[in-house]
Parts: sequence; structure tokens; C-alpha cells
Amino acid sequence: MISNNTFYSVAGLVLALRALGPALGFALGSGCLSLYIDPTVTPQINKTDPRWLGAWWLGNSYWHTRPKQQHKHKQKHKHKYLA
Repeated sequence: MISNNTFYSVAGLVLALRALGPALGFALGSGCLSLYIDPTVTPQINKTDPRWLGAWWLGNSYWHTRPKQQHKHKQKHKHKYLA
């Protein structure tokens, strides 16, 4: 059995890490939106202009091109009746 002191330390660490994820997401989104929608073009407007479009898609493209973690676990519940 885990002592209460260890449990509270682990629970605090888990909650801190769960709060860090959205904070990093907001920071990545803010960084992407400060770039113009086409990073290869120099825009004629500045960031405070209401017509400014940020590169919102950069965070999404980063998310889908990052290296995937290899999962090497076996499928536990195979249906024996399916071919």
C-alpha cells in the first residue's frame, strides 16, 4: 500500500503536469497567430490591423508531423469468432 505522503506527492505532480499541457497549447497558439498566415510572404499590414490572419494551421501541422511513440503492446481482447 502507498503511504499518504507518497500519494499526495504523486497526485500533486500529476495535477501540475495536467495544467501544463493547456498552458503550452496556449503559448504555441499565441506564437503561431503572431506569424502571418503565409510565412513566406511579407505582409503589407501589421499585427494590430483587424485584417491580420495568423498562421493558425502551424500548430496543427506540428502536431501531425511530430514523431509518434511506438506502442508495442499486444491486443488483449481478440475475438476468436472473427476471421
